[in-house]
Amino acid sequence: MCNINKKSKLKAVTIYKAVYKHNGKYYSYFAGVEIKIGKAQKQTQKILETNSRLMPFVWLQSYDIQNDLYNKNMIGKCSGFKSAKYPKRLFSEWDGSRACILKIELEGEIMIGDATKVADEIPNSAVTYAGTIIKSFKEI
Repeated sequence: MCNINKKSKLKAVTIYKAVYKHNGKYYSYFAGVEIKIGKAQKQTQKILETNSRLMPFVWLQSYDIQNDLYNKNMIGKCSGFKSAKYPKRLFSEWDGSRACILKIELEGEIMIGDATKVADEIPNSAVTYAGTIIKSFKEI
């Protein structure tokens, strides 16, 4: 889970996100939430239970407030990397046949952080953003 921890003054930002593609829909690897235009969905227990069967690598512990991966700043936000070079590094540990990268335009409340707690393949200093509204996205 990204270490999103500071509000920014940005009104919009472009991110790059590793996702799981299934039946033409895109899902966040870490949260199991479907990526859709509009207000970013909140992770819920129902989403986790449903999508953890589809994607056994969904980080169920990210939902647990007692877990080190939990980040209250991520509630109702979609996050990703500032740079397109990082998401593909995550594919080695995931199902590469269904893994893809989305270029996402975010708006609303924009927060910034780093890649602490993401994966060993990504430097902790990698810039990450999160936003409350998904304006657009496309597979790259």
